[in-house]
Amino acid sequence: MKLNKDSLYKYALLLQAFAGGLALAVYAYIGTFTRLLADDYYHLSLLQSEKNLLQISVDKYLNVSNRYATMPIFAFEQWLGIKWVAGLMIFLWILGLSWLLIEAQKRIATKLPRWVLSSIALLLIFLSILQAPNRFQSIYWISSSVTYFFPLVFFSFLLAGIFAFLGQPRSKASLFGMGLFNILAIFIIGGLSETVGAMHIAILILILLAFWIRGAKEKRIPASTLLGAALLGALISLAVMALSPANAIRSSDGNVALSILFQRLFIFPYGFITDTLKTLPLPSIFTMLVGFLITSGFSPPLRGELEGGGEKNQILRWALLLAPIITFALIAASFAPSAYALSYPDARVRFPARFIMTSGLFIEGALLGLWLGREKFRVLATLLLAASAIYPLRGAWQAYQTIPKFQTYADAWDTRDAYIQSKRDSGIMDIAVPPMDGMAGIKEFDVDPNHWVNRGAADYYGVDAISVHSSDLEYDE
Repeated sequence: MKLNKDSLYKYALLLQAFAGGLALAVYAYIGTFTRLLADDYYHLSLLQSEKNLLQISVDKYLNVSNRYATMPIFAFEQWLGIKWVAGLMIFLWILGLSWLLIEAQKRIATKLPRWVLSSIALLLIFLSILQAPNRFQSIYWISSSVTYFFPLVFFSFLLAGIFAFLGQPRSKASLFGMGLFNILAIFIIGGLSETVGAMHIAILILILLAFWIRGAKEKRIPASTLLGAALLGALISLAVMALSPANAIRSSDGNVALSILFQRLFIFPYGFITDTLKTLPLPSIFTMLVGFLITSGFSPPLRGELEGGGEKNQILRWALLLAPIITFALIAASFAPSAYALSYPDARVRFPARFIMTSGLFIEGALLGLWLGREKFRVLATLLLAASAIYPLRGAWQAYQTIPKFQTYADAWDTRDAYIQSKRDSGIMDIAVPPMDGMAGIKEFDVDPNHWVNRGAADYYGVDAISVHSSDLEYDE
């Protein structure tokens, strides 16, 4: 069978997407070895109390943490089984981001097939997880993923829904109803994390500006209603978290002066970006390269008028200039809560910024591909796209090689879990266990039974105390 250029391009991109999907499948499988760690014990022990979810959430908001929407998520995870959560959320992210790209591309000149957009979504997610500052904490540790991973997934569905709604003629009543839904939905999503909440506010503002600057006049009022409602809900969410009495517990520096805050909002993103380019040069180059190859391999009908001159070519040049600026601004927005109340964000807190930077690099490469790509180089670009699939395959293989480590830890955790439950069931309420190594910098049980991790675990298991042997490495009979 003779293949034309379009068929070669399709198979090359599908090969790239298959390689990225294989890596994501391995990441999802690793999630089956997820077990409770540190804060997880505390959160799940709260669900064992006689209080309902609303009461638990209010108590937590007042006394422990400003993140008021996390407890229903923990309840769902407990019902589902935490070992399935990471895989489910990766799958949902693929669906949500694919839907978002499909709806968003209806507002721009270049019209891509859905399978191309889904392939791009899959690659962006793979590259983001691959480069996560602390992959285990960001994706697998339940107490962290709820606040820094899940909001990205939920927001992609909300934003895609807004774009889909704007694409159809609607009555004023349905527009008002959708606006109310957006307020409630973003209020709940924002209550998972002020970090991602601040980033969502910045994204909504940028999209609103884009509609008013470049959008059709008849879409400006509906867009302002829906996006404005979402923005209002996000601002209310951030205000509610800012007013939590529990903030005094989590803040180490106290509120900083605005001059220092603005300095940090430049220094922190700049440091994050330059550190990424220094420490992760290969994935950064690949991200731009794959974006370039995907768009430079477009057939002429897909490339549209961008190869010519005129207004669309000018828009392309402006997009090339603005993409890095917008990327920097969104990273700064995600760092703003940490810059204001704490310091440079921890590794797990930087995962939303990692997704933003990955997307920014990909977009810049894709824009360059649209600008510089030529018909005579399509075959070469297609062949390079197919050959570069070896990189995500390499990522899949590297992840696969870590499976024994996670499996060993899960087996050790299960052994300890069964031991604690057997002792409790036999009436022993003060339990000592052999030490275990922690995962990815997360604190394990301590020798001191009064350590906060031990106390949370004791409450979760329903015993008086749990401690760790200082020297004995074996369980008693």
